Parts: sequence; C-alpha cells; structure tokens
Amino acid sequence: MFHMRLLQEDTFTFPADDSVQFDVRVKFKGGAVIGTQKITVFITVDALSEEVI
Repeated sequence: MFHMRLLQEDTFTFPADDSVQFDVRVKFKGGAVIGTQKITVFITVDALSEEVI
C-alpha cells in the first residue's frame, strides 16, 4: 500500500465525473524496478465549489 498526498488545488485538475488512472513504478534500493499497467484508482465527482479551504 502507498499513500499519495494531494493538495486541494491538485484535485481541481481531475476530470469531472470520471475516473483517475495512475501508472505506478517502484524502484528498490538494489536498483530493480517493477511497475503496473495503468489502474483506475478512484472515481471523481465534480466539486460544488472550487474555493480553497
């Protein structure tokens, strides 16, 4: 599991009422890299307001 912190301003750039896909790659200390195909991470819903709180 990994966590990715997003600012409110970052989420405003997501497509409204759609999904967001990520391409995840991990580089280990030994130099090996593994990755995934693009996966749908979550569904977005358009904000009622884009005022930053």
